[in-house]
Amino acid sequence: MEWMALFLVALCSFGVLLGSAQLFWLLRSTPSPSPPSDGWPAVSVLKPLKGVDDGLQENLETLFTQDYPNYELLFGVEGDHDPVIPLLQSVAVRHPHIPHRLFVHQGGGGLNPKISNIRAILQHPSHDILVINDSNIAVTPTYLQAMVRPLAEQPKVGLVSSLFAGTGEKTFWSFIENMYINGLLVNMLAAFLGLTQEALVIGKSNAFRRSVFERLGGFESLAYLQAEDYHMGKIFRYAGYSVVFANQVCFNRNLYTTFHTLWLRYIRWGVARSRLTPLLYPFEMLLNPLLLASVLWLWTGWSW
Repeated sequence: MEWMALFLVALCSFGVLLGSAQLFWLLRSTPSPSPPSDGWPAVSVLKPLKGVDDGLQENLETLFTQDYPNYELLFGVEGDHDPVIPLLQSVAVRHPHIPHRLFVHQGGGGLNPKISNIRAILQHPSHDILVINDSNIAVTPTYLQAMVRPLAEQPKVGLVSSLFAGTGEKTFWSFIENMYINGLLVNMLAAFLGLTQEALVIGKSNAFRRSVFERLGGFESLAYLQAEDYHMGKIFRYAGYSVVFANQVCFNRNLYTTFHTLWLRYIRWGVARSRLTPLLYPFEMLLNPLLLASVLWLWTGWSW
């Protein structure tokens, strides 16, 4: 029994160190301030909204203050009574020089509500390069530069995704959620990349060319799927394109999470991951030092 416990500890340590080393390697370089050789391409940023998330006003401000020469912000809301509408308008009025539009629609674009919202917004973008940014995400002023540069400089890159850090906790359960994100989830994504050279896509923040994705099936192919971000990454890879992480982190703001919302969210994520990768899912425990230590203490009685 002891040799098996030692093996599990060693395996967990290897996974944690591999993920940490991979994260360091991904984020070690400072994004170049100079534009690509052909200049910065125009970008349409899509931000689907529903309700007022924690810190949403500050999240919106970070998009209106990008250090990028040519971009527009497109927001989608289902229903004209959503409380997010006046909040968005109050932020937008302070930045009249940034092109932005709000599209209020009635849904119906699929069973996946996020994809339904995105499909409504996609009836109106001006530019081929699209960046999709979730409502609970805040970014740095050079965010768009970091997302667009791989697409502009590497023709075989099809999708650029962001790693993210949980920040802003004001409650105990927010702290638990951010600890999970920063200590396990992102490390697991990095470790998986190190082992397989394959970037698993999380839908918090992604960039791609609309013309390419529409040739591959577009958002119509995702409208009735759960875990649309995972499937989107697979679509690009099967077509021969690379999926890469940007070398800049964005920030998943969780301020006032309750136990109920945390429980429902991770049950949903757990169900999705267990169905998408049933052989790998049981091994997630091996990258969770706190959970593994608790199990080994109960199993072996090792107080240390």
